[in-house]
Order: sequence, then structure tokens, then C-alpha cells
Amino acid sequence: LEKCGRRIAMLGGLLACYICGCIWFSIYGGSTGILAAALTCVVPYLIPDAVKLALAYSLANRIGKQVKL
Repeated sequence: LEKCGRRIAMLGGLLACYICGCIWFSIYGGSTGILAAALTCVVPYLIPDAVKLALAYSLANRIGKQVKL
């Protein structure tokens, strides 16, 4: 993928995980609403996940330069 496409794919994957997790938590987590689920399951992890995405993006770029497929 091109660099912009890789960023979009990584963010889209994380967003899909957040959405599925919030839906699951709102159904099975004790009748909380989707907003409460997002505040519980997403907000505390935004900064750590952003750091992990940045590291993964950087690593993918470095590996991509070394490996030509």
C-alpha cells in the first residue's frame, strides 16, 4: 500500500475494533449505552493505541524499504 493508504488501513482497522468492542460491551457489559461503552472501552486506550499505531507504521516503512515484494 502507499503510505497514505497504509495509514487509512491502520486507522480503519483500529476503528473497526473499537466499534465491535463498544457494541459487544454495550450488549454484554450490563446494559450500558453506546456512549458509556465508548467512554469505558475507547477513551482510556486512545493514547496508547496511537503510540502503537505510530510505532507499527514506522516499523512497516522501515521493513518495506528493506524487503521488496
